[in-house]
Amino acid sequence: CRTLRPFLENPGPSFRTAGDTETVVHLYEEYGDAGVHLLRGMFAYALWDSGRRRLVLARDRLGIKPLYWAPTREGLLFGSEPKALLAWGGLSRTCDPEKLLDYLVQGYVGGERSAWADIRRLPPGSTLSWRPGGHPAIQGYWDLPTGGLREVGETEALHAELREWIDRAVSDRLIAEVPLGAFLSGGIDSSAVVESMSRALPDPVIACSVGFREKSHDELDHARATAARLGAVHHAEVLEPVPRLAFDTLPWFFDEPLA
Repeated sequence: CRTLRPFLENPGPSFRTAGDTETVVHLYEEYGDAGVHLLRGMFAYALWDSGRRRLVLARDRLGIKPLYWAPTREGLLFGSEPKALLAWGGLSRTCDPEKLLDYLVQGYVGGERSAWADIRRLPPGSTLSWRPGGHPAIQGYWDLPTGGLREVGETEALHAELREWIDRAVSDRLIAEVPLGAFLSGGIDSSAVVESMSRALPDPVIACSVGFREKSHDELDHARATAARLGAVHHAEVLEPVPRLAFDTLPWFFDEPLA
């Protein structure tokens, strides 16, 4: 959002805070619902337009941030977790039978309908608008582009282009008001991110890894080797199985069935 501030301020409103939230408000004031097209990265927000008595919900392009909603007789509920909506007390705690089948087949619940019969999920790359007494209207603002496919060219040129895109994506996320770190699994994607961070930051990257006693699931050796090569400050933890945690605690955080 910081990259949008000069664009909105000249000419435009003056900012009173340094946070991202105010940028979203000014973006809506200038461009309405279309302002969401200018946002990049992961986000989910709810904006109440008091003048027009209108609620706008929006979710990032890939749906990294969750956003749930439910219509009721009294209005419209929304939140980042189903448990926030269920806390209202007026929603059914019944499981959607079709979504239970989805879970048994694919190991998770996807799509616009959640595992809860009365709760829905805002699709990735979509907005929802609603006025009191009216019906919610969902509109997609982005979809995965498929028209840019091309033949594979020179390998070195592709490597350079891929690194440029990774560097650009990582650089956009290095602007933060809190200390930065990275998950390093030892795989290709997380290693590429940490490598890009190590070239962009003046201090060593803080990298965190999780390992397992079962060698079939453990990648700590790869993570340690990558961290050492990149000069990262590496923190590693080995998770031990705790049956009570798995059956009593984790489902509360999952909110929906997850294999």
